[in-house]
Amino acid sequence: MWGYILLVVAASAALMLLLMPKLLPRLRVLKLGTTIYELGPKHQQKQGTPNMGGLLIGGITTVVTIAGAVWISIRRGTVFFSLDHRLFALLLITLGSMGIGFADDYIKDVHHRHDGLSPKQKLALQLAVGILFSVYCYFYVGSDILLPFTRKTWDLGVFYIPVMTVAVMFMTNSANLQDGLDGLLSTVTILGMLAFGAMIVALQGVERVDGGTQALF
Repeated sequence: MWGYILLVVAASAALMLLLMPKLLPRLRVLKLGTTIYELGPKHQQKQGTPNMGGLLIGGITTVVTIAGAVWISIRRGTVFFSLDHRLFALLLITLGSMGIGFADDYIKDVHHRHDGLSPKQKLALQLAVGILFSVYCYFYVGSDILLPFTRKTWDLGVFYIPVMTVAVMFMTNSANLQDGLDGLLSTVTILGMLAFGAMIVALQGVERVDGGTQALF
C-alpha cells in the first residue's frame, strides 16, 4: 500500500511540475484570470491570476489514480471496471465537482459574466452531485460512518443519503468561499489533501458496532 501511495504522489507531482509551467502562460494569453472578492481587499494584487489551472490538477490526479488502481487490479487479478470498486465513488464526486467549477470559470472568463453561475445554480448542481455520490455509496460501499475518536462504525441505513449529501455540500462550499478571498486554494488544498491522505492510510480497516470488520477502501 505504501509503495502504491508514494508512486501515485511522485507521478502526480512530476507531471504537475512538467505541465503546469507550460499551461500558465497559455492561460495568461487567453486572459483567463481569477477575480478576487471585495471581501479580501489586501489580495487585490492577485487579480488576474491564471484561472482553470484546477483542471490540470484534477485531471492529473484522476488519471494517475486510475492508472495506479488498474495496475493494482491487474497484479491482484481483480476487475477494476466494476461498480463495486470504491474508487468510482471518489471519481464521481471529483469529476462532478470539477464540472461545476469549470462551468463557473467558463462563464466568468469566456462569457465575461463576473458572477459566473448563480448561487441557486451552484447549489442545485452541488445537490445533484451530492445525491448521486451518496446514493452510489449507499448501494455499493455501505451506509456505515466512523464514530469520532473510536474505531467503530454506525450504520445510518437510508439516512446515510441525506447526511452524506449535506456533508458533501458543506465541504464543497467551504472551499468555494475561500477561493478568491485569500487568493487561490493552493495552501488549503495541500493541507486538506494531506489530512485526507493520512486518514485513508490510518483507516485501512475499522471495527463495526456488531463486532465485524469492514475495510474502508
